[in-house]
Amino acid sequence: RQRDLLVDIGTPRTIGLHADPCLEVDLFLSTDTIALHRAWMGMASFDQCLDEGQIELYGLADHVKAFSGWFKFSLFSDVKPVVRSD
Repeated sequence: RQRDLLVDIGTPRTIGLHADPCLEVDLFLSTDTIALHRAWMGMASFDQCLDEGQIELYGLADHVKAFSGWFKFSLFSDVKPVVRSD
């Protein structure tokens, strides 16, 4: 089952994610826009950003574990960068 999450921007580094705006926040994500875009664009794996502390997730353990499966990556996230050799 696909779930859409509402993003509720709190402080500059904290984002609340919840399935219904009338309910409590299910998961908090703490990051900056650069790290989030690196993961979204596939420039770094989501797990790599978590391991390096660039993205932090707070909430129920099941929600934290499942988040990378909920995250919708860019259509270009699988595209490898071109390396030029001039």
